[in-house]
This record gives sequence, C-alpha cells and structure tokens, in this order.
Amino acid sequence: MCQPMPVYKILIYKMRDFDLDIQAVLEKELYTKPPLMPVIVARITGSKRDIPKAFRATKDLSTTDLKHLRRVRNLPGGEIECILCKTKSNRDNPVNELEELKEMFSEEGIFESYRVAYVPSSAPKTDHQLRTCNEIWPCKFAKCNYLIQCMDGSLFNEAEKLVLKIIVKNLLTYIESNSATITAGAIIFRCAKIHGIGLSSQQSLVKNPLMHPTMVSIDSVAVNEGSGHWKSSTDDTLMQLMQSELDKQEELKDHRIDARFLPYLCTNYDIFVTEEPCFLCTMGLIQSRIRRLFYLDAESVEKLTSCRSLCYPDRAIEDFLIHREQSLNHRFEAWRIRLLPHETQLT
Repeated sequence: MCQPMPVYKILIYKMRDFDLDIQAVLEKELYTKPPLMPVIVARITGSKRDIPKAFRATKDLSTTDLKHLRRVRNLPGGEIECILCKTKSNRDNPVNELEELKEMFSEEGIFESYRVAYVPSSAPKTDHQLRTCNEIWPCKFAKCNYLIQCMDGSLFNEAEKLVLKIIVKNLLTYIESNSATITAGAIIFRCAKIHGIGLSSQQSLVKNPLMHPTMVSIDSVAVNEGSGHWKSSTDDTLMQLMQSELDKQEELKDHRIDARFLPYLCTNYDIFVTEEPCFLCTMGLIQSRIRRLFYLDAESVEKLTSCRSLCYPDRAIEDFLIHREQSLNHRFEAWRIRLLPHETQLT
C-alpha cells in the first residue's frame, strides 16, 4: 500500500495563485518634497553676458550650503534672477540684510529688486523630487539609476521574481498545514538554491527567547555547513521539497550558482521572512552579511490566519531603517511584500 502524499505537498499545487507587490523600504524623505530655506535673490540688470560679472561680484558671499542649486534662473519676462546668499535669520523680510546688500552692490549697478525667496534646502534624489524642486528653483541633479530601479520595482528580473514567488508560496503553504506547531518562518537562499530554513512558534520562544525565525534560519545555514547550535530546528523535508520545485523550473536553468560557492557567513544571500524582523534579528542579518531582506507587510500577515508575528514590534526596518544606517560596516536592501490576488493590477 503506497503512502499518501503529505498534506502540505498537496496544498502547494492547490493553493490559490497570487502576485507579489515588492516595495523597497527606503527613507521617507525620498517620497516627499525637500524642505525649503530662505535665501536672498536679486535680478541681474543686464543680459546673460553679465552673469559671470554677477558671480565675481558675489564670490565673497557664503554659498557653501547652496551648491545643490543653480545660481541663476530665467524669469518669464526674460529677466535673470540670481541667488546672492543665505539669510542670516529665518524672517520673511530681513530689512537690514537687504539694505546691506543693496549698499554693497550699489556702485556696480549689477542687481535690482532684492527680495527673500524660499528654495529647496537639499539636493533632489529622485526624478519626482527634481520636477518638484525645479518648479521652485532650478537644482543640480546626480541621477542614481539603482535608486530609481528600487523605487519603481524594476530591479528584479523574471528569474528572481519566480524564485521568490516559489519560496513564498511553499513556506506559507507549509505553515498553513502545520499551524498547530509553526506560526512563522524564514528562508535563506541565493539565486535558485536554498541554504537555510528557520521555523518557529510561540512554544519555541518559551524554550529559547532567541529562536526567532530569522535567527533560526541563520543558524540553519551554519548547520548545513557542519556547524550551528539548533540542529533540531532545521526541516530537511521542506528544504528538499522547495529545492526540487526550484530545480524543475525551466526558466531558472541559467539562474544557478556554483555548488562550490561557500561565502563568509551569509554574504550575498537573500532571506524571506513572514514578518518584519526586530532589532535582534536585524542585527543578526547585518552580522551575517545578508544581501537582501524580503518580508510580508503587516496587512498580509493579518490576512493569513496561520501566520503570527513572533518578533518584537519595534519596527527596526520600517521606522528606524537600521538596514540603511551609514555608521554600520554593513548594510542590506529591505523589501516589503504585499500579497495580491492573481492578476490584480497595481496602482
């Protein structure tokens, strides 16, 4: 008599299909208009040929904090307006400063119509910010294609999306079929190769409060390389099942890595977690040199009856952006995943 197929194997093929909405977790400043600061501007009395003369006349004025701005701009009537300097105060009409500048340039007769204008206080980092800033005052812009790809979701190729979808689908299905003992999980992978699995529950934390799924998955990588501490927490059956499904995908035949590749800890590995990691887990990822973090957003976790958050709700990624902290010697990408019904159109 043949053995029946395990429940979670059947569920993998019966589970309703879904799409992944992958969003980069970046500084909120990238999505907002840069703050404004007051500067003193004046119209150049001559033509464009007088711009160098205006620059020479104002070379002794402090413009250190204005390097991200164009010094002049064209007005609708054909006149040219030039930034002279920052205001010494934040008042809308610093009369004394305006009078001092009028007196300073009175002999040259280069400028007229002195006034205070509010301009962007920092350089734009995205195309949207550039358009918004240029409506206020022309800005210099160093385009970062990597940042643009992160924000518009074009950083991943089709093979990477397929690997991630298979991993998410398999892990969520396995948790669904074992919800009595497992409520959260994490998968560490590189290209189409699984390197570590971490499964955890509230009972696991009672035994050891450090056994968050992220920490268990990091230890699982060490276990698979002959080391590690929590050997009993690694599920070889699930790992073999997920790996076999990845291996049979024809689209991933060129998305492989050398079997001899053995990095330092988790260098260049990616991880998917069913919840946002806490500070403990985030620092574990930093110390392990992870490359990319993918995690389900809070709304998706709430909709999945089998998944439960085990990490401390300290929002280490969303609010504190620890993964982008410049003072640390390693940083990684963080991506929030929202589960959508199949063929849902993203807006």
